[in-house]
Amino acid sequence: MHRALADRDQGPGPDPNRARGFRLARSAALGLLLAATLACTRSPAADAGGEQASARAPAAGGGGESAASFVRCTRAAPIGDADTAPRRLGTFELLTLRAGQLEPRPSAGWSGQPRRSAGSLRLGVLADTHEALPQTLAQLARLVDRFAAARVDAVAVLGGIDSAFVGAVRILRALRGPWTLLALAGDRSSAEGFQAALRHADPAAIDLTRTQIVALPALTVIGVAGYHLPHHALAGAQGCGYDAADLALLGARLRGTARPRLLLAHGPPRGRGPDAVDRAWGAINIGDPALRPWIASAEVRFGVFGHVHEAAGRATRLDGSPLAPGVWSDSLLLQVGSSDGLPHHQRANDPSTGEWSGATAAVIEIDGERARYAMITVGGTKGGAHAGTSSQPGAF
Repeated sequence: MHRALADRDQGPGPDPNRARGFRLARSAALGLLLAATLACTRSPAADAGGEQASARAPAAGGGGESAASFVRCTRAAPIGDADTAPRRLGTFELLTLRAGQLEPRPSAGWSGQPRRSAGSLRLGVLADTHEALPQTLAQLARLVDRFAAARVDAVAVLGGIDSAFVGAVRILRALRGPWTLLALAGDRSSAEGFQAALRHADPAAIDLTRTQIVALPALTVIGVAGYHLPHHALAGAQGCGYDAADLALLGARLRGTARPRLLLAHGPPRGRGPDAVDRAWGAINIGDPALRPWIASAEVRFGVFGHVHEAAGRATRLDGSPLAPGVWSDSLLLQVGSSDGLPHHQRANDPSTGEWSGATAAVIEIDGERARYAMITVGGTKGGAHAGTSSQPGAF
């Protein structure tokens, strides 16, 4: 009797035809989801017409190689229509006379703000703005004011910007001013998406994902786009990356260019100790092990990097010794941190103190064989209160 009551309470058994139909529908849905995932993550090289130009273009001396899991943005892309227009930097008009390299001819009647000598350059630098949030765009406007007050010749964006096209355009447009805009892709953007956004935001900008070398008469600026760990790229196989072989080819293309050399890159080189520009939470150094020896072999004297937000403001000489802001030095490696408008912990900020950093950026000045820097911070909080714009001692 109890079993009969239990059977009655449970109701009729499951319909086998209905269960079989549910399983078939679930299998079909999973199959469609898998197909869509594979289509979205397929390498651009799989499409005959969609291969990235900068990935398929071998640099001088390059040979055949297996398909890369990223776009090799350190390789010289073929000269295209977007490269033929002249660019300006300081007192020079720059022309693309060879793939991946801008070379100058002196400009006549340059009507911009007064410039320094041919061997001098004052550069505003920032990285890792992330999404184009209202808070971030407001902080960028304040940074632009600081760059204008410092009378910079150019502003360099070291990647880490919004991965969406519209957001990237907003970020890049917010950084325009009476200067040249230089920009490279970091670990968040696809190569083609970044290049399209930069062309749309500022057609006169220098795209360091296509033109890696700006060869001035008394200074060479080098751009290394992307990140050295392919699995870290938000855009997957469509994102920018590089390896030791790419760096070797880039080094060969530097032959005959002027010294000193300034390196602009999203990710820093592997350092040692707590003062290094790649020092991350957990007391570890996370930079690229291949980039540090390349800096030595390419005779790079100065370098500015992003990506490691918690190391913002760290600066050293090439020998690893700390370097204070405003001090002239014959070598400099600098971490600019993040220009994200949302408060976040950065350099020397102990979470237990309640101090949060706002957007950070830097101004670096090169004068002949020496360089100096100043850090800029806008926003942030201390004990819940909003902080204003500040600069480190030695600002110029």
